Amino acid sequence: MNEYEHTLIGDIVQAVSNKMKRTPLHVVDYPVGLKSRVSNVNSLLNEACNDEVCMIGIHGTGGIGKSTLARAVYNFIADQFECLCFLHNVRENSAKHGLEHLQEQLLYKTIRLKGKIGGVNEGIGIIKERLRRKKVLLILDDVDELKQLKFLAGGFDWFGRNSRVIITTRDKSLLTCHGIERIYEVEGLNRGESLELFKQVAFKTKKVDSICWCFDWLHFAKANQPDAGLRCCSILVQHPDALF
Repeated sequence: MNEYEHTLIGDIVQAVSNKMKRTPLHVVDYPVGLKSRVSNVNSLLNEACNDEVCMIGIHGTGGIGKSTLARAVYNFIADQFECLCFLHNVRENSAKHGLEHLQEQLLYKTIRLKGKIGGVNEGIGIIKERLRRKKVLLILDDVDELKQLKFLAGGFDWFGRNSRVIITTRDKSLLTCHGIERIYEVEGLNRGESLELFKQVAFKTKKVDSICWCFDWLHFAKANQPDAGLRCCSILVQHPDALF
């Protein structure tokens, strides 16, 4: 067996192993309009990144679907990576448990390293040392302070070649301050997608056409936020006579 064959077999074994041990994240019950958005983010990840580490941001208002999109992207591309980490609710967990806890979570999820970190600066050193040669997919969900980025994904040299870091946030300035130029702006569902979501939630079907006459009122009051749409649908499910 030559060196090329040995490397190829090793890559195949690693890819199969990664896929077998990965558990997909639950994304959403009604994935309306999600496929095209996942494709757009994936294109942004691959655009001009070559073999280098790539960091992108997913920006939008609260409730618009940033976290849902990030979970869907994670499931779509996770098999391509050696190490995986999705850190949920960074804003909340940082305030509740501290950044050292999040660094510990990052190390455990990526390389199964357990143990307490003595401080955030020690955590930075361990992350850089252990992950700088690894192909990592890291998603930081709901970031609201620059220090969270500094201590969890402080530089492109922290991770190995072809690594990808995705950050979701309501504050676009955090991304630009961290040197992130590629930013995907999450927009609300268009009218057709909103109608599709309404039909699936309220009527459990994709074939209800008789409700279109009332849908303009239900276009989420122009806020067009999925969470608001689901609440609206829930009210109509409980009180269907409101339609007639």
